[in-house]
Amino acid sequence: NKNLVTVFNPRAFHAYVLTLYNRDKRQQHIDKSWSGFTTIALLFLLGTRTLRNLGAAPYTVTMDHKSDYFEVDTMFKISGFNQPGLYVLDTLFSVFVIGSLVVIAWRGVWGIFDLTLFPRDKAKSSWGSLLIGYLTVFVTIIIQPLMRYVCRRISGFFKLIICDIYYLMIFFGAVNAWRGIWNLLDVYLYPDDRILSFWITHIIPFLLLAALKCSNSILVRGVFIDAEGTGAECVLLPMNYVRLHFLRERRKKFDSDQSQHSDISHFYLKADHATIVKLSEKDNEAHHTLIEKPHTTNVQII
Repeated sequence: NKNLVTVFNPRAFHAYVLTLYNRDKRQQHIDKSWSGFTTIALLFLLGTRTLRNLGAAPYTVTMDHKSDYFEVDTMFKISGFNQPGLYVLDTLFSVFVIGSLVVIAWRGVWGIFDLTLFPRDKAKSSWGSLLIGYLTVFVTIIIQPLMRYVCRRISGFFKLIICDIYYLMIFFGAVNAWRGIWNLLDVYLYPDDRILSFWITHIIPFLLLAALKCSNSILVRGVFIDAEGTGAECVLLPMNYVRLHFLRERRKKFDSDQSQHSDISHFYLKADHATIVKLSEKDNEAHHTLIEKPHTTNVQII
């Protein structure tokens, strides 16, 4: 049998062993490459206090609203009108340095799981990532009140360390959740017709997000600084869609009522008018940080 002769031919067997050995060496080189680039990216993000930017959905829900749809924070928060040259440099640094390092870190962790978590079984690997990802999401949400409590009472270097640990947990959960869903769709949703699968997963989810007025959540943009903000703002997870929706509806109702009574607006009590202004500011804040408790305000007209 020709195949048996090939197998037992010493030269052929030696070549086969060398092929396996070289393939293993290439695989080890890829493993080291991904681990190295990921480590460098994470260290640079840690040094520039931008680990916070590693997070993504399902940790973030951003509503579609004309008032701030095109607002994007840059690294150094330079105004484009006052200093256009520095603003361009700030934008380039935010996009090409910080943004690229975030992508590299994501790719590295994603690839490491490709090689270590059931590498020969894509379905098991995907289910494993999905389970790991959403367990991590669940844990980070459960401990968020504790994180808020701690961050309100500490400051400086210790606050930065606590926040960075929390950001890395969020990063780990987000990457695995994305990888699990992404690869499961590759495995189960029309695996023999990739183009159809891609179009379905593009159009249907986007239309649903647009209908829910949160298609802006697709975008991961802007640069945020680790442990920045007063109190517990730095560890708030803006993911309460229902709360944010009702806050917006309440603000619309308030604006509508205010316009209806514009002809008698001077009859508002001074103290209550100040309360109304404060409420408007709180609703504005809620869009960015999702305030922890909705505030109720009674408007009196005399």
